[in-house]
Amino acid sequence: DATAFGYRDGGWAGVIVGVDASPEMLAQARANHPRPRFKEGRAEALPFKDSWFERVVVRLVLHHMDRMLALREVARVLAPEGRIVAATFDPPHFGDHWLTRFFPSIEAIDRARFPDQATLTRELEGAGFGGVRVTRLSQHATVSREDALDRYRQVPGAQVHLIPGAGHSPNVEKPSTSFGRLVLW
Repeated sequence: DATAFGYRDGGWAGVIVGVDASPEMLAQARANHPRPRFKEGRAEALPFKDSWFERVVVRLVLHHMDRMLALREVARVLAPEGRIVAATFDPPHFGDHWLTRFFPSIEAIDRARFPDQATLTRELEGAGFGGVRVTRLSQHATVSREDALDRYRQVPGAQVHLIPGAGHSPNVEKPSTSFGRLVLW
């Protein structure tokens, strides 16, 4: 659910700890990243002492958790001068995403799941963070037809249970004929 970074003495001399509620995801993380330590737990009840970390990063996970509980927990485990970096999608992104052509209802579903800037700011402040600053970053990408097909087969799987029966276009059955040479978003 969350990844916490310990930062000491002006460098990465501290401890890096990743947290996830899923033993399967932890096993994959350990296989891919041998240096950090990993701990099973939920962001809503972090298994750490108060003021334990100087930095916490939550990247593309806020939509998977009870944000207020998780943000309060992050505030609890951060040292008084600690910092959080939260990276998430900006909801307007979903209207332009290439998967929306194939799953039209995914836009509304994801807009409801991901906080907009005002909501995220309000939630961070409500969890006790002062001086909240939001920086919007944009990314544009071009992927090959083969990469798009691979992403198409993988990414929606995690969300397909959220899509109502009528929430996809006829192109879902024939994605290989629907993609051009390149997909832009």
